Amino acid sequence: DFSAAPLVSFERHKNTKKHQGVVENIEKTVKTPFYLVFSDDIEWARNNLPTNHEQVFVSHNRGAASFNDMRLMASCAHHIVA
Repeated sequence: DFSAAPLVSFERHKNTKKHQGVVENIEKTVKTPFYLVFSDDIEWARNNLPTNHEQVFVSHNRGAASFNDMRLMASCAHHIVA
């Protein structure tokens, strides 16, 4: 159940300092954040996600299964979209 999980979506050309501020805000308000990370560049996100909390990088939903990304996003209680 991801009902309390913040969702983070990063893109490689975005400002990581801005991401850090947003992630810090989530981590002040959510007791135990769990991040689902969606990106068009998962490797960049792995190297630049500014948190030490649990995270899952979602990259396996392709083609006809790509709608599952939206289902996962909809199940999250918090969203950070860049």
